[in-house]
Amino acid sequence: MSWRIWAGATGAALLLVTGAVAAVPVSAAPRAATVTCPTVDPATGAVTPAPAPSVDWSGCDLVGANLTSASLLLADLSDANLTAANLTKANFDSADLSGADLTKANLTERHRLLRHPFRRR
Repeated sequence: MSWRIWAGATGAALLLVTGAVAAVPVSAAPRAATVTCPTVDPATGAVTPAPAPSVDWSGCDLVGANLTSASLLLADLSDANLTAANLTKANFDSADLSGADLTKANLTERHRLLRHPFRRR
């Protein structure tokens, strides 16, 4: 007996069992959560929605963001653009900053920022 399974984009699979063909629903693999990037007010740097622990802002444009004293514990900021962001006293404990751009970011009095690699130009 020979089994062959083909999964299609519609979430169905075709099974070929000794010449018989049947369509069987296939549960889709869990998809990664969609990242919802915040907005940054260009005049004040205010970030909406406000930062919170475990936030996923990977790949987001946070140029000029005011994240002073923000709690970004376990946050995903990988590949985020934090150019000229104010990160004074921000808590990045166990945050992922891999690939983040911190060009001209204010990192004074930072709190546990160096857990993950990041790029500063």
